[in-house]
Amino acid sequence: MASTSASSRWHRGPWPIGLVSKSGTLTYQLMGELSDIGFTACLGVGGDPIVGTTLLEALQEFEQDADTKAVVMIGEIGGSAEQDAAAWAAEHMTK
Repeated sequence: MASTSASSRWHRGPWPIGLVSKSGTLTYQLMGELSDIGFTACLGVGGDPIVGTTLLEALQEFEQDADTKAVVMIGEIGGSAEQDAAAWAAEHMTK
């Protein structure tokens, strides 16, 4: 997945969890908490006014990734990106 946002960062590994977050601090916290399980990728999309990769786009990519077995999404207060992504996930996610 390519991102046009300078704030978006991918960290890849051969493990089962996909993580997408708008909160940098909570991303680091969860990466530490679940480091013994590991991540296929961790994506920080940030909450900047100019959006590169959205939460929804990240969920769609994780859904298509055969190596990802579960996905964690962390949102922040404000906006509707989390609700939009959650509505899509309720209908389409199998992970």
